[in-house]
Amino acid sequence: MRKLRILQVIKSMSKGGAERYAADLTKALTEAGHETKLVSFSEENEYVNLTSEIDFCICKSVVQPSISGKSIVQIDEYRTLVKKFNPDVIHSHLFKSEMISREYIHPNTVYISTCQNNMEELDTFSISDAFSKRKFTNLYEKNWMLKRYKACNNHFIAISRHTEAYYKKVLPSYLNNRIRMIHHAIDFRKFNVYQHDRSQDLDEIKLIYVARFAPYKNHRFLIHILEALQNRTNKSVKLEFVGSGVEEDNVRHLAEEKGLSDSVIFSGLVSDVEMRLKEANFYIHPATYEPFGLVIIEAMATGLPVIALNGKGNRDIIEHGVNGYMFDEENAKLFANQIIELSESSALYKTISQNAINYAAGFDMVIHVQRVLDYYHEIINVRERKTPLTSSSQY
Repeated sequence: MRKLRILQVIKSMSKGGAERYAADLTKALTEAGHETKLVSFSEENEYVNLTSEIDFCICKSVVQPSISGKSIVQIDEYRTLVKKFNPDVIHSHLFKSEMISREYIHPNTVYISTCQNNMEELDTFSISDAFSKRKFTNLYEKNWMLKRYKACNNHFIAISRHTEAYYKKVLPSYLNNRIRMIHHAIDFRKFNVYQHDRSQDLDEIKLIYVARFAPYKNHRFLIHILEALQNRTNKSVKLEFVGSGVEEDNVRHLAEEKGLSDSVIFSGLVSDVEMRLKEANFYIHPATYEPFGLVIIEAMATGLPVIALNGKGNRDIIEHGVNGYMFDEENAKLFANQIIELSESSALYKTISQNAINYAAGFDMVIHVQRVLDYYHEIINVRERKTPLTSSSQY
């Protein structure tokens, strides 16, 4: 395979799975011998430690289509960068970065979008949406974006079977054969180095959840799980939240109301997530919607048993009773009973822990980057040699 010039683009480097993935992918592509640059369209950067290891630049740009005709388009700096870099591939992450990166379409460049979630901007418009200004705006942006997808011959990577099904539903049929399902990946070594012997009896139950405080992340449910645990076991139980966001105060207040404040740690944004996972002994993921669940794989890599609510996309990665546990019902007693069962059986705990590690190893970025590169080259070959694109492969 020939060396490629690859431009990864993202709206900002705020804390999130898509942002971390974009940085990790850029690093892995570079290590694989390809000239790769990550461009952020905002000055916000909460991953300085990651971006310092790669070719990274900030290129302040805005594209805001408007129904009223007062669209905002500020991409001079981005256009100049693209012309100078002359990429073979432009790979975007999240909707706003797609709008900016498709405003100027560079000749002879492959355009790929990673479908990180079910973007509301692409939802199918219905009669019931007729009185919603937001829905009308989404419809306008969707139609604008579909024209750009057609103009640049866009291709897509879905991160789970759920997101793949969503995009096949909301995109025009002619784009369906341009969607490839490739699961996200992690730097496995970075997290696995912190796994340790988890076969010993647990004197203390230490739960952890890594996520920004947003309603759908469902932090409040973990407070109810904590309450159920304390009513069912004599062991000390601690809960750590890693992250920040608009729902944090509400979760703090609920912990206070339940008299659980002394058992809950709010760590905020941290740079040592790997160490926090190592120090815990259960990873609980209560999100009501999860397009994939990158942090679940990270927790598995450290050997943590994962107990999660069915968030649709994360169904791809948890096999109930084998490498973790997944429940369809938001029932605190169910979660608490499962945690207690594991905490009282070192043999079961060790089995689930080792299965989780073995499973997470299959999501190593080294393996993943080859799958992404194969897709890049497949699309390039279609363009240059007019060979047929194979049907959607699933990894």
